[in-house]
Amino acid sequence: MLYWQGARAIRVGCSAYWVAERAFEPRLHAVVRDSHDLKAAVATEVGTPLSPDRPLWRVTLLHLPHGKCVILLTIHHCIGDGAFISGCLLRAMRGGGASSGQTRTASACEG
Repeated sequence: MLYWQGARAIRVGCSAYWVAERAFEPRLHAVVRDSHDLKAAVATEVGTPLSPDRPLWRVTLLHLPHGKCVILLTIHHCIGDGAFISGCLLRAMRGGGASSGQTRTASACEG
């Protein structure tokens, strides 16, 4: 299934058409997991294919020991290659006044 600006593609036989989404459903886009081994969790994520009935990307939030967390972003290569996606993410994270070379931290996992 393809998604684009509040719509998704529905396949009927060899044809496809766009239908409006009723509401954004985060459960279709993100997964939250606990993990004690970051390397094993990344290996599992890399080895898990994207579902053909969901968007061509997946966000995984890993809760690690000692209150740490990691966000893994898996994106199908048809959306962009590694350099393009990395550039987009860096530009997005630098928004809001952070200049090049500065890092921003989030407390979304604290609580």
